[in-house]
Amino acid sequence: MIPVPSPDLFILLGLLVLLSLLAASGLLLILLALVFGRSRRHLRRHPKSYIGLSLLLSLLLMPGLFIKRQEPRAVVAAQAQWQALNPRLEQQLQLGELHFPAGSQVKLDSLEPLDWQAQPQLHGLDSLIYAELNQPIEVLGLRVDAIDLPPHHYFSRLRLTDDARVDGWPCGAGGWAEFKREIATRLQPSQWQFTKCDLAAHSLVAGVVWPANSQVYADESGWQLSNDDPAEPPLSFLGLALRELRIELDEARQLRRWEGELGAPLDLGDWHYPAGTAVRWQDPHSWLFSPTRDAKANNRHTGEAISAGHSILQRSRDGKTLGIFANDSMGVIDWQTLATEPNTG
Repeated sequence: MIPVPSPDLFILLGLLVLLSLLAASGLLLILLALVFGRSRRHLRRHPKSYIGLSLLLSLLLMPGLFIKRQEPRAVVAAQAQWQALNPRLEQQLQLGELHFPAGSQVKLDSLEPLDWQAQPQLHGLDSLIYAELNQPIEVLGLRVDAIDLPPHHYFSRLRLTDDARVDGWPCGAGGWAEFKREIATRLQPSQWQFTKCDLAAHSLVAGVVWPANSQVYADESGWQLSNDDPAEPPLSFLGLALRELRIELDEARQLRRWEGELGAPLDLGDWHYPAGTAVRWQDPHSWLFSPTRDAKANNRHTGEAISAGHSILQRSRDGKTLGIFANDSMGVIDWQTLATEPNTG
């Protein structure tokens, strides 16, 4: 088994190199002293002292020279180790249910049969972590050109060559489809469970046409859909124009709740909301709007303004105001306020 160097060893080597550099600087100063008349006369009056100092500096210089001499060998050894852990398959490889074509570039976890505790471990090709496939293959009915198989984690990933439906979800070409699994089923895709992917651009899911850089992912009680980048043009959902949207679905993929940020001004009931106002589902019949310092809500009849710290609850059907509440009482986190509060700790 290849030993793992101790951090103390690196510290020691660093100190030896530093001493060698200081010694080299000292020897250079002694040589320079021979150039100038005054220092040369001083050196001639004390030859034994300078000879002793030169010998000491020469000894201190030796470890650095030795390390420098060994450096090319270390580089060659490191390159050989890297190449051994990152081979290109000379012939096709079958691992469990997975087939890897010849010519694929793969990455291995270990070349050693024993781990650091001297216990047996997967090694060589059996410890394959990652593969860039020489040609697409089919896994779980999906065409993929790369496979990610972290041996010590509870997930695997497949990179899709084409838009595809994975467990009913429209996943996009070029993105990763992620699957939950046990460590023991790392090479058994038939035992994997889909958990996440990037949605194919312009997919219609849960009544929304999702832009590029949107995801679907499993949570503890169902699924979530969201967009990463502000949508331009805004997403259309329940008659609202939203630049950010996160939808939660239950296990039956029915709407559970949602939240977002307005991508265009909205007039609802008595209130005018500018773009940037946060809004969320409160219950099946009402929406909660949370203004910010930069996006204040204004009552179109009374002129009242509501800023950060309070939210307005309205009936979604007709916009009737059901109340104005402090954010903390409604479970709304006001990040702007938190970011500017002084640290009293």
